[in-house]
Amino acid sequence: MKFDCGRTIAEWIEARENWHDYFALIPRRISSHDCRWLEVIERKGSYVEADYSSNGYWEWEYRAKS
Repeated sequence: MKFDCGRTIAEWIEARENWHDYFALIPRRISSHDCRWLEVIERKGSYVEADYSSNGYWEWEYRAKS
């Protein structure tokens, strides 16, 4: 039996490092005096390896959807 088991970890990380749609359920700052809430914006992330443990974290950048 063949089925699609989803993205690999590398594909999943690569998709988040590019701009993609994101629904701002929590208010997000786009720029100075510009916050968005309850609307679709775009975000891209960069994964940061933590020195003090084996777990890293994502840093996100947001922009208004053009």
